[in-house]
Amino acid sequence: MALVVGGRACVHSLAGRPELNGELVSLLSYDDAASRWTCRTSDGGRVALRVANLQPMRDGGAPPPSAARAWARRLASLPWAHFAGGLLVTLLVGQLFLRGGGWPGGGGKGGGGR
Repeated sequence: MALVVGGRACVHSLAGRPELNGELVSLLSYDDAASRWTCRTSDGGRVALRVANLQPMRDGGAPPPSAARAWARRLASLPWAHFAGGLLVTLLVGQLFLRGGGWPGGGGKGGGGR
């Protein structure tokens, strides 16, 4: 697979802007002097990237498996992912609490025995 104008690629291994790792970009042009591709990000921004930081997309538009893993890591690193995980635990504990008869020594559903 080759990088071509009009093609798509997945960004990887960026140290200076790690938030772009896993991002799918459109390839706009190649600058020989700078040895970088000008790319459009999903939010419409432009960024110049080295070939070493771009993984061409497969035919059909699906990212390669390594890009999918990078995207999953990026998603998991977002602060809301931790919130959503905490919310899920809270909901599960709530269900157990309602079915289990309340706090230990509390006497009844949801009731706290103070």
